[in-house]
Amino acid sequence: LVSDITEVAKKQKKLANSDVIEAAKEYIHKNYSDPELSVGEISEYVRLSTVQFNTLFKRYCATTPGEYINQYRIKTAKELLADGSDNVSEICEKVGFLNKRTFNRVFKKFTNMTPTDYKRSVIKQK
Repeated sequence: LVSDITEVAKKQKKLANSDVIEAAKEYIHKNYSDPELSVGEISEYVRLSTVQFNTLFKRYCATTPGEYINQYRIKTAKELLADGSDNVSEICEKVGFLNKRTFNRVFKKFTNMTPTDYKRSVIKQK
C-alpha cells in the first residue's frame, strides 16, 4: 500500500512538472517578441525559483530555457524570412532582438548562415 501511494505521488509530481514545462513554453511562445523576456520572468510565471526552473526545464527539454527562447525566435525568424515581406532589421525586432548584430550572431549559431544568406537561399528555391 505504501509503495502504491508513493508511485501515485511520483506520477502526480511528474504530471505537475510536465504541466509547468508546458506552461513555460506557452509563455515563451506568447512573449518571445519581447526583448526583455527573461528566464527570471518565466520562472516567476510558473512559480519556481530560477534555479529550480532551469533544472526542471533542462531535464524535460534537454536545453536551457535561454537556448529554447533563442531557438524559438530563430525558428520564427526563418518563417518570416521565407515569407519575404519584411527585411532583416524588421524581423530582428519582431522576434525580440534588440540589435541586428546579436540577431545575426544567434541566427548563424543555429543555422550556420546569416539571415540575409538564408533569405537569399529560400528565394532561390522558390
